[in-house]
Amino acid sequence: MRIFALILPLFAVLTLTTPGVYAVNWMFLEDSPAAYFTDEDWRLISVLGEGALEQQQDGEMGEWENPESGNSGSITPVKSYKSADGQPCRKLKVVERAKGMVEETTVDLCKLDNGEWVLVTEG
Repeated sequence: MRIFALILPLFAVLTLTTPGVYAVNWMFLEDSPAAYFTDEDWRLISVLGEGALEQQQDGEMGEWENPESGNSGSITPVKSYKSADGQPCRKLKVVERAKGMVEETTVDLCKLDNGEWVLVTEG
């Protein structure tokens, strides 16, 4: 199920919307934990992200760990709210760890009428 995409620094939690988006060569992630994530890491993040958006209570941290890659992280819903047009939204704190690096990002996502979660950007 397509929920949202988790992409680091700028989109640290954003790659959970489209399967395969993590396979793209995101050069700006070169010096971030996401640069070292394996396909299995992304799968674990995607499953956790779906749970964070749809099931976890605010403040309830979910964690993932891949013993094969040694990479890990967490996703914590920080706040649930409605957008100006009434869409359900969540603010998530995402922590990712790989190769001794730790990255923490907070992102806002809102759920569209079709069930897809999209990153909220200022603009």
